[in-house]
Amino acid sequence: MQPVIDVFVVLLLVSSSVCATVYRSSGERSSISVTRFDDAITSVLSASSADQRRFAELAIQFMVDAYRTELGLTTFAATPSKSDVVTWGVGTRRFIDRLEGIAAAVANGQSVHIIKESHGAIRIVVGSAQVMLNAPRPNEQASFEHAIATSVCAYVMCSQIGNTPEERAGLLTSRLRSNWEFGPRSPPRYSSSDGLNCIFDDTRHLKLKKDACVSLLHEIRLLAESFNALKTHGKVINWSHLKIKHVGAGEPQKLTYNSHKGFISIRLPGLVQSKIVLREAIPWIRASVQGRAFHHVIKLPNKLVYLTPTIKS
Repeated sequence: MQPVIDVFVVLLLVSSSVCATVYRSSGERSSISVTRFDDAITSVLSASSADQRRFAELAIQFMVDAYRTELGLTTFAATPSKSDVVTWGVGTRRFIDRLEGIAAAVANGQSVHIIKESHGAIRIVVGSAQVMLNAPRPNEQASFEHAIATSVCAYVMCSQIGNTPEERAGLLTSRLRSNWEFGPRSPPRYSSSDGLNCIFDDTRHLKLKKDACVSLLHEIRLLAESFNALKTHGKVINWSHLKIKHVGAGEPQKLTYNSHKGFISIRLPGLVQSKIVLREAIPWIRASVQGRAFHHVIKLPNKLVYLTPTIKS
């Protein structure tokens, strides 16, 4: 039996210019990010049926053009036999004919469904026919998707909000409305328009309390964006297996996210000091990853207010 290779994700989040990275046991590494295409697909999935039909027509035409080009440019690692070339060419032409038939069905009013699979691939279903949105060559998939995204975002509102989890969390935070709320019979509350709130026992040291709240909410949003990136790349998140572990002074924390011991290495200086805050925030994080609004109130522990370095808003 082939040994299982553990894959773990290290999210290097010291600065917004550093992308998340997947490290494999072989030492190979590749960037984990949320691309323009991911943003475009998110927009298309919530767009009107007319825009989804336009997306299907455009994406299928991109595939037709790409496979037609491949017919003229294909080279083989080893010299193929004449029969291999003929067989490949016939198969590719049949696939192009099938794509053109699906495009015609879209134009003729067949129902269209755009599906994002759990591993991130895009399936286009037209009537009873379906096709995966793939470039002819795997190493061309990224440029293929970028070209589609550029065209899609010309008619669908695509709001690019950064490629790394850190960038996305920071930009999202900058767009939120936050304010203090005081009432005669309620504790001081620092509220944000994304449903995250901090409450405190009294009105002493409000500046410290606000800074600690902003820092902690940043960590929670950072987790949500990190899990979004993992989900985009087909990683399975098991919410009941989330565990945070302090590795060492000055080191990122280890956060296990599934039963297969997949983990992210991420700086969570506040949450590692109060794991109950992380545990209670999971419903909000999960709702955020699923695109749902959710309201969550955090009773901020004093040790996070007075002992934790804060991230300024």
